[in-house]
Amino acid sequence: MADANLALAIATEITGAVFKKREEMKRDGQTFVARDMIETIRLCLMPYRIAKPAPKAEPKAKPGQATDDQWLDSLARLDAYKGIDIRRELEKCRAWVSVRPGQKITRRRFVNWLNRIEPAIHPGAKRGASLLDVNSEPEGWRETLAELGKKNRWDPDRIEELCRGSWWDLSQTVRMDILKGQL
Repeated sequence: MADANLALAIATEITGAVFKKREEMKRDGQTFVARDMIETIRLCLMPYRIAKPAPKAEPKAKPGQATDDQWLDSLARLDAYKGIDIRRELEKCRAWVSVRPGQKITRRRFVNWLNRIEPAIHPGAKRGASLLDVNSEPEGWRETLAELGKKNRWDPDRIEELCRGSWWDLSQTVRMDILKGQL
């Protein structure tokens, strides 16, 4: 209640000061503009200035619990998250939460976020391939491409040209068709 009374008193004081200033300027033949109103309000509020609260320190970890940085480092060391940039994903999660009022990042939410992320592996890499195998080509892809080309009545010269090239020279659509044909 005291805060409401203080706010009402300040509002009354400001209103009175603004009207008084406007009348003084009108009497002197001057025009009262927004800049004058802002200055009057600022002067009225000076006695009520409250010191800004000190910035909050980063919360300390509970006894037996890792700090956030330690926890993130421990996640990065887990095999389940190998190939995932944990810090980058944290920033993406923060951005996601920032546009959703009432949501906040908890450790549980972030682990769920990470569990939806696929590690960065080339789309044509074999299932179960490690990050070191990203330049590998699927076995027998050239034979599958030749069969696919005959089935779809592609130009034989074009099929031969594609088979002489690299797996990665093929369009993603053709690579996906070849992988589907191998299943």
